Amino acid sequence: MKKIYFLILIVLVFFKCKKNDTNTSWNATYNLPISYGNIDVLDFLDSNKLSFNSDSSHLIFKDTKTVFELNQEDFLDGIEFSFKDTMDIPSVIYGIPFSPGFSIPYTFVENKQFSFSDMELKTISFNTLQIEYSIRSNISGAVDFEFSFPNIYDINNNTITQTVLIPYDSSGNSSVTGYIDLENTLLDLSGNNGNSYNEITTEFKLGASSINTSDLILTSESEVIIDIKLKNLSIKKAIGYLGKINLDSQDEIELSIMDEINAKNINIGPPSLSLNIINGVGVDAQLKIKEITFSKNNDQVSIVHPMINNTININRALDLGWDFQSSNYSIDIDSNNSNIQSVISLLPNKVINEYEITTNPLGNISGHNDFYNSNNPLKVNLDVEFPLLINIDSLVFLRDIPLELPENFNLKNGEIFIEFQNSFPFEVCAEINILNGNTIGLNPTCVNSGVTNSNGEVTSTTSNFHTIKLNESDISDLSISKHIQLKLKLSTPTTNMDYSILESNKLFFKIGGYFETEINF
Repeated sequence: MKKIYFLILIVLVFFKCKKNDTNTSWNATYNLPISYGNIDVLDFLDSNKLSFNSDSSHLIFKDTKTVFELNQEDFLDGIEFSFKDTMDIPSVIYGIPFSPGFSIPYTFVENKQFSFSDMELKTISFNTLQIEYSIRSNISGAVDFEFSFPNIYDINNNTITQTVLIPYDSSGNSSVTGYIDLENTLLDLSGNNGNSYNEITTEFKLGASSINTSDLILTSESEVIIDIKLKNLSIKKAIGYLGKINLDSQDEIELSIMDEINAKNINIGPPSLSLNIINGVGVDAQLKIKEITFSKNNDQVSIVHPMINNTININRALDLGWDFQSSNYSIDIDSNNSNIQSVISLLPNKVINEYEITTNPLGNISGHNDFYNSNNPLKVNLDVEFPLLINIDSLVFLRDIPLELPENFNLKNGEIFIEFQNSFPFEVCAEINILNGNTIGLNPTCVNSGVTNSNGEVTSTTSNFHTIKLNESDISDLSISKHIQLKLKLSTPTTNMDYSILESNKLFFKIGGYFETEINF
């Protein structure tokens, strides 16, 4: 900050010193650089979606939107592992006293087969999994209860086992609840013989807890009730028969790029769309796109194309262990086979898709070898591409610019100047606003487009210099806001020519201030 004050003193054009018993003040006039820079077309549009063609002759807009995607909620909908068991105590151990700390040599095994609509699953790999349990006992003593899942394996291929203490409650309602959080687990649903499906095996054991002060005695009335739920299922991969899914749906996606092109109208080069169907799931499918509608506000245009309402057969993905191959199907939509030109000229900001899809239309033809991998869903992408050979009316660009005004400077009046050098093939009109909303004394000043040849290519730049006088209200607002806003509107000349935007097309600007001040010390 000391350097700033020193420089200001150097550029003083005149000054006057006053000295009295209370203070010293200087009246000064000085120049203040505010901002400068280059603006290119990437400042107006999304730079991540723009590129120049191979010879830099024009700009190309590319974007990819996912029309729809089938994932875990679609393929594995309705999977719920929840069951309740009552552990039957064998009569041979009735009346036998078990001393504290003794494990009863008996294992209760339960095979539970679930129904998941027509899905028949052999294995499921989980990113995360939670086993929630609630265990009740009417046994007259504290019990060590062990439950295990011999077909659930952790990342080290160990089975899942948990031992809990069921404390004694004289009311006969001893209970314990809890949960086990697991990561990277494998659930084998193929049963003990390996040729079943949707099956979970559980094992339960009892023991007399060491906290007991007397022997534990089991009777014909003794029972343990187990309630188990598998929750928070984040599935990594599933293998089996994934069933026949019929979906009839409508989805909506936003096209934000079109909102970024804040223009009254725009004419672009010949556009092209591609519907790319990428199937990373091990199922065959049939897709029928019933309608693709582009809309903006109350205006709508539906795609007219031979594929609309026709069935598209989609092959399954292949997972050979050492090699994964998704199934890919592409549909091109261009000016030769559709009404795409009228769609793009609408500048739509929304796409509505109505479709039907059926998986496994021929049933279980894989022999329970369908697969789903969360990293490779079945999805349809919409690829959009068009060249920006444009004729634009009032494309808007905004930039907020901070002002660093010394706090002990009393600004009295002044001017702001703006200088342009324009190599765009269109006119630039500028406003400068104080960020409290006021426009400071500038009817939009315009700089003509760069000089163009017969092909609409700029051969030389044009320039403009404009000064804005500031009144007391402007000065006051500037002192409070300490920000100004540069607002630019770009407009092509009033011709029917479409202009190519080159990588070299830029707008250089420089903004400065000229102020009369009083500096108090």
